[in-house]
Amino acid sequence: MYRDLVDRMVRSLASAGLGCPFALASKGQVADIIDGLSDLDFRLVLDTRDSVAWRRGAEAMCVAFLEFAALYPNHWRLVEHLPGWSFSKDELGHKPVCWERLGWEVLWESAPGVALPADDASHEVDDHVGWYIRLLMGYRKAYDAAIDPPIHVAAEQIPQFRAFSICWHYYAPALRCVARAMGRHDVVGKWDALRWHAESGARLAIEVMHVAEAGFRDCASGLAARCSADVRDLVARMAEQLTGAATEPDGDPFAVLEPRALKIDMDVEDRLIATLGIARMFPSRWRYYVGTPEGFDLASCLRIDRGHLGHYCLRFVLESDAAMAALRACAVNARTLDSAIEQMMREHRSTDTDTPPREKFAMLRETYLILLDALERWHQQRGTA
Repeated sequence: MYRDLVDRMVRSLASAGLGCPFALASKGQVADIIDGLSDLDFRLVLDTRDSVAWRRGAEAMCVAFLEFAALYPNHWRLVEHLPGWSFSKDELGHKPVCWERLGWEVLWESAPGVALPADDASHEVDDHVGWYIRLLMGYRKAYDAAIDPPIHVAAEQIPQFRAFSICWHYYAPALRCVARAMGRHDVVGKWDALRWHAESGARLAIEVMHVAEAGFRDCASGLAARCSADVRDLVARMAEQLTGAATEPDGDPFAVLEPRALKIDMDVEDRLIATLGIARMFPSRWRYYVGTPEGFDLASCLRIDRGHLGHYCLRFVLESDAAMAALRACAVNARTLDSAIEQMMREHRSTDTDTPPREKFAMLRETYLILLDALERWHQQRGTA
């Protein structure tokens, strides 16, 4: 089913009249995708900054996802959301994009070299250790099932989901961060991370590999607690190796490593590219939700996207007076832009469950297009300056 979806996306993009070469990538390794359990994160690259091409590309993705959702209701997990970050080829060398690209697997290029190889991104990142320690901090707390609900997982696979979530969304990614921070750049995906840890004699990593190979159908009790403890022990050994400081028995090894985590310092151009990279897809993402078949879990999607509004869509604008001034100068109507941002912030804070989600998504799409237009104009202006 994964290949079917990729083929549909490629065909839709090829017929969209983009007027430029394009590439499609997976955020992570294809080998790590577990049928029926993994949600998918795609990345789109166009060899242009042209806003018309980007609107067409985003709509092409929407069309492909709607076709798939209509045909395969038992596989909605694959089409939970449209691609996230999407970049023009000339943006791929910027800091936020290079960090992202370290894990990409290119699925399709309409012309060679549209999506630059991961090795190129690796050369651009000057602090691999700090970057992966920064990511590792996301696994500091013990595994929490509440933050990873089984959205659109088919009923017959619900029993496997919790073991999958523990192993694939917590344990293996944490192992990968440790391995990469320790210089093992050949550890690219989740299977790689498990094999790397298993090679050192880690019994739990061997057990988790067997659980994964069996489709997450059979796992011993207490898996979450054991995975959390193993990650903590591994981080303690890493902290001692990197800093020379041993962690006390009741101490926090993450705290020992935290000062070594990369402090991200992005300039205006980096932050604009990061914001626009996520913004390009959101109007079509919400159009997709409006058009999904009955039964699609739109309430969960709305809850997630309310969070995204503040963290991804509006953060740069709200944290920088200079950015807000630049966007108001580029907007067709500054007052309309101000009103749109206020409306989106209200939705970000909203807990309303009475209004049908399709109405909410339709409103968000029309409102967000106003901000996207200003972001695109500012980006074009800076590119031609």
